[in-house]
Amino acid sequence: MRHRKRIQPTDDWDQLVPLFEWPEQEEYERIQQPVLFGSPLAERAKEIGVPERTLFSTKGAKRQLLAPVIRRMIVDLKAEHPAFNDSEITNIVYVRTGRRLEDHTAAHVLSEEVVPLKLSRLFEPCSRLFEPYQ
Repeated sequence: MRHRKRIQPTDDWDQLVPLFEWPEQEEYERIQQPVLFGSPLAERAKEIGVPERTLFSTKGAKRQLLAPVIRRMIVDLKAEHPAFNDSEITNIVYVRTGRRLEDHTAAHVLSEEVVPLKLSRLFEPCSRLFEPYQ
């Protein structure tokens, strides 16, 4: 049992467009047509009415930005406890905020930020490490 109506293959763009169910399909077909049928990109762009450079334009995935509070927390933890490694810092951030970070996030933040030197205190009570960050 077939659920879809069978359609004859075609390279006529005007016949293909009404068959697309999603905008992504149309973008995919714009890119695939020159590859599948061997037509030059300039010719294909003129045929479907778009500039040649748009055949390969894609929107990049949006990265979730790290909140400034969390960035500051990572830097503060490293300044207060220089012996902590990135994994330990990431675990403390998770306990305090509930947001699990990727393994490389702490290292990435620390490479971008300047870690201040804190020479005022040698030791800090362990219980303060897991308090909510202000």
